[in-house]
Amino acid sequence: MRNFYLAIFLIVGFLAEAQPHQIPKDSQGKRHGQWIKYHANGKIRYTGTFHHGIPVDTFKYYFEDGALRTKNVFEAKSGNCLSYQYGEKQILAAKGRYVNKLKEGPWTFYNQQGNTIAEENYAQGKKSGTSKKFHDNGKLAESFIYVNDLKEGAWLQFYDTGAKMTEGNYKGDKLAGEITYFYSSGKPRVKGQYRNGLMHGTWYYFKDQLKLDRKETWHYGKKIEPKPEEEAK
Repeated sequence: MRNFYLAIFLIVGFLAEAQPHQIPKDSQGKRHGQWIKYHANGKIRYTGTFHHGIPVDTFKYYFEDGALRTKNVFEAKSGNCLSYQYGEKQILAAKGRYVNKLKEGPWTFYNQQGNTIAEENYAQGKKSGTSKKFHDNGKLAESFIYVNDLKEGAWLQFYDTGAKMTEGNYKGDKLAGEITYFYSSGKPRVKGQYRNGLMHGTWYYFKDQLKLDRKETWHYGKKIEPKPEEEAK
């Protein structure tokens, strides 16, 4: 009988040790103190400290394999934080700020070599202002302007030499107005108009020497002239 109770005691003790870290709360039921939560496989999902329901100090989040996924450094007791987000081999992939759990202000994105590949701006979780993408050599590749998460205004693309590739505009997240595509030499390659995101009007195609190669006429995304059967001749 004594052996039976000893076995029960050992099993209970083992189960108690195997239980995840208890998650404390204050008298009002709000999370308070050090928290540790786990993935289903037993690996830590996140660790952090709450002050009467408000996250404070540094929170760390992990992938199921145990690699660091995110580090949020909170600002006093505001609930807002500076967030560092990681990819493979725990290399920093993105950095920016959360306010009221929404992205706010400038965010920067990196490749595995640590080079900046994109910069975006946010207001209350939506893209707002200028967003940029970069070539591997650090030169600007593309820029948009966002208003309330929609592309609005000038759109530019560049070759990795810095020469302009494309110059156009967006309205309501759709291409609108005049657009020009350039050769790497800087001379126009194609020039035309967009309406409501569709090719419209007369489009001009140039040879590299700025000599006109051909013209096309479009009507809201449908080519009118030359007709397909004429091009095939």
